[in-house]
Amino acid sequence: MRKWVALALALPAAWLAFQMATLGQALTYAQSDPGLALQWRGEFGPALSNASEMAAVDAFTPGQLATATQLARRALLASPIDAKALRVLGIIADREHRDAQAKTLMTLAADRTQRDPVPHLWLFQRYVVAGDWKAAMYEADTLMRKPPRNYDVPSIVAATAENPAARPALVERMRYRPPWAQSLVAQLARRSPAAAFDLLLRLYQAGSPPTDGEVGVLMQQMMADGAVMNAYLAWTALLPTSAVERLGDVYDPEFEGLPGAPPFNWSLASSDNAGADLAMGPSGSGSALYVHYSAKQPTPLAQQILLLTPGRYRLTARMYLEESGRSDELSWTLSCYGGATLAQIGAPDDGLVWREPSAEVVVPASGCDAQRLVLTGEPGERLGQELRAWVGSVNLKRSAWG
Repeated sequence: MRKWVALALALPAAWLAFQMATLGQALTYAQSDPGLALQWRGEFGPALSNASEMAAVDAFTPGQLATATQLARRALLASPIDAKALRVLGIIADREHRDAQAKTLMTLAADRTQRDPVPHLWLFQRYVVAGDWKAAMYEADTLMRKPPRNYDVPSIVAATAENPAARPALVERMRYRPPWAQSLVAQLARRSPAAAFDLLLRLYQAGSPPTDGEVGVLMQQMMADGAVMNAYLAWTALLPTSAVERLGDVYDPEFEGLPGAPPFNWSLASSDNAGADLAMGPSGSGSALYVHYSAKQPTPLAQQILLLTPGRYRLTARMYLEESGRSDELSWTLSCYGGATLAQIGAPDDGLVWREPSAEVVVPASGCDAQRLVLTGEPGERLGQELRAWVGSVNLKRSAWG
């Protein structure tokens, strides 16, 4: 009797051990060798799903398509929510020109997972062909929120956005501030700055002004293309009305933090040994630009592109240094954009007091359509010892010709 009891207990344990062993082998080979995994577990869902996908890659003859179909259906029987098997059946239906069924299967696959880009890309392309831009941009949004490794989705969507008909639906998606917006604008700007500007303008007109990052990537591309004047016109068109009213030879000359992206607003350095920030001046003296510098090489701390008309000007900067004797470590330079220096003024030599160094500037009648105004930190005698200073304002005032 004891032997029979022991045998009765041993058989289930042996059966369980066998099941665990075969499951372990099936799991081990389900991805790398699904055929081998199926030898261990004939109806193991993940292995059937992967096997159907591998079979479908080169399945074009009726026999090949039938094999892939059978594997995918077996995978669905094992796991009815298997998105990959649905996608395989959708691809096969597409190859066999069963369009309605292919769309149904791909929609089911897309609904079950956002990780698999294939059904979403398939649907995106079909909606684009059909001109269903709202549905197409829904799929694009899904794809770009979790970018797949093997597909440059922003580039694909940017190519679509070159079509003006696609932009209203894209704007509706961008109004919700998706994480992919800036990368998409950058891709579109590379292909067509005019299309990227139109997209951002539509976003502005829809009551959701583009971010400085989105405008900035368009500005970078237009400046790289040499379209400085067009870049400035696009930049001003995307500014809030309140900011447009405050445009001048220097934008935000008192460092109040006016809206707008570089390069026509301030571009500020940000590093451990060279940086600039908008802040209150010393002893609460109003808005100012605070800079710190301890680098071992000349470093632009703040800069802006200007569009001065030819003529004579006076460049003035109101500055405050924490220490005396460091005037050679900080200076403002105005130069033609990509060309000759027009004027330079150094920081005041004495510290702990506001000073206003200035210099005369002559902008020539030709060859200097745009200018670059830059505050530069330069290594001096106290190399490595941090320089701290504030700039209360920087202005250019037109003078009469002498």
